[in-house]
Amino acid sequence: MLTDLIKSTSNYIVKNSEHVSIDEPALVELVGKISSKPVYVDFFEYTEHIDVTESDEDKIGYAFVLDALNFCFWGHEWEYGDLAGGIKRAFKKNAEFLTPEYLSKISEDEVKNEIFAGEDFPLIDERTRALNEIGAKTVALFQGKFSNILKSADCKAKQLLEVISSSFLMFQDHCIYKGRQVYFYKRA
Repeated sequence: MLTDLIKSTSNYIVKNSEHVSIDEPALVELVGKISSKPVYVDFFEYTEHIDVTESDEDKIGYAFVLDALNFCFWGHEWEYGDLAGGIKRAFKKNAEFLTPEYLSKISEDEVKNEIFAGEDFPLIDERTRALNEIGAKTVALFQGKFSNILKSADCKAKQLLEVISSSFLMFQDHCIYKGRQVYFYKRA
């Protein structure tokens, strides 16, 4: 399973890293603080996210679009909330915005104007490619519905990781480190 690859290659990085290390006592202390104060925030309590009253298909589409675009904010004042709100506004303006068919054909100008309020946001071309890919692959492999991706994984997280990472190149987050393939799959 991919989860085993992620764990084993992450362990390899931890053991072979030259520039980063983990402060084990500090980590244990942090875990103690976090576990003594469990916090649960519902996805829909975050006002920048799509409304809980939207259809299940739209909510699932929103999550896929958000995950597809949630990368590389360096050097820009925008943050996660700005991205989440931008996607929500684009959907509110155009009900087709979260459909795979629409995303498969979305242009760079539409991404820039509809999500990023006309700003020259970093990597607009890569973000557009990501949306085109999740749209086209969902149309081709999952009968044009994001919900079918979840159904194909029986709504189980480990299986969903396998389905997403094998179906969408943009979610295959891996690289070579010291001659060895390592897997992150953070976005998946």
